[in-house]
Amino acid sequence: FTDYLDGFPNAKIHIHNLGGNLPYELERLDHRSLLDTPDEVLPSKRLNKPNLFVDCNSFGRIAIEAGVAAYGAEKILFGTDGTAFGCEWSEKAVAESNIDEEAREAILYKNAAKLLSPHLELATQAQAAE
Repeated sequence: FTDYLDGFPNAKIHIHNLGGNLPYELERLDHRSLLDTPDEVLPSKRLNKPNLFVDCNSFGRIAIEAGVAAYGAEKILFGTDGTAFGCEWSEKAVAESNIDEEAREAILYKNAAKLLSPHLELATQAQAAE
């Protein structure tokens, strides 16, 4: 919720667990903010940073829908937080979520491809150097 990342516009920050389960607390944070600091921008409005991404591994349908509402589907990655829980649960959750097909595709693979594609040239160069 700070301006800390503003000084690092090219950094890409990736957080597991839908950003620390933040979508569930967002309404409460907004409520506290309205009570305590009514002149400040609400936390829900300060949440979306251009270089902040979250993973949805192991979460169910309701959590994924909350994550999309909080961050936008373009900020959610699938399966980048390990697979200790397996992927089947989360694949089913994304499929059953009340989100459109474009959001599903973004979460399942397009977001990760977009985030990682600038590094493809570096990986190719490193591989060629071996």
